Amino acid sequence: MRTIRNAFTLIELLVVIAIIAILAAILFPVFAQAREKARQASCTSNVKQLGLATLMYLQDYDETFPLYQYNDCQGFTCYQYWFGLLTNSGWDKTRGLLYPYMKNHQIQKCPSFSAAPRLGDGNGYGYNWGYLGSDLYISYSWPPLNPASAASLSAPADKAMYADAGFVNTPWYGGNGEMLETAGIDPPSAWYGNPTVDFRHVDNRKELNAAAQTVTHRGLACFVFADGHARAFGQTAVTDAMFTRD
Repeated sequence: MRTIRNAFTLIELLVVIAIIAILAAILFPVFAQAREKARQASCTSNVKQLGLATLMYLQDYDETFPLYQYNDCQGFTCYQYWFGLLTNSGWDKTRGLLYPYMKNHQIQKCPSFSAAPRLGDGNGYGYNWGYLGSDLYISYSWPPLNPASAASLSAPADKAMYADAGFVNTPWYGGNGEMLETAGIDPPSAWYGNPTVDFRHVDNRKELNAAAQTVTHRGLACFVFADGHARAFGQTAVTDAMFTRD
């Protein structure tokens, strides 16, 4: 009796491998997009928590938004921001203005944040510093002073508090093209071609045009507004009116 052994031929193995490769090519981008969508949802939750912490801060400080930056605070040379305190020994994230209302500075860290950290261990979010955290874009005086009151906002649901933040270290100003961290976001008219809002979600491509000296983002950025609701926007949907007090 001859024993007949069942086995794949070389052609059959090659066909199976080809099918697996095709399926992987189709499914891997889908999985990556699903993962990024989950990160975007986590980021939206984070900015919403920042917004709620700020609204609680308003209740304790006469309906006034946190000042973006305190200089020479607490009796010695330091800089205190909404997210932390900078001293000669470095950043202390437990001493930010909002920390008592969060008790967890991890909320300040976007899971999709990939810019070069400059503010401690990295945040990923920025504050509407020139209109809410001060009147810089109203008085154009330095240092930033006079944060907004809740009553000064005509339409809180339309005014941005925080958003994904960062800016490109542009080559035409001697940079290397990497993303850099920033703690403040600016209205589009103050971007000068380089957004300080980082539209990093789903599609994090940044297209640099050296001739026009502009940076175009292709993704989405998570925003939280002065009434506490959060949502995502593309670059072309963000307007100056989202930042002002009127």
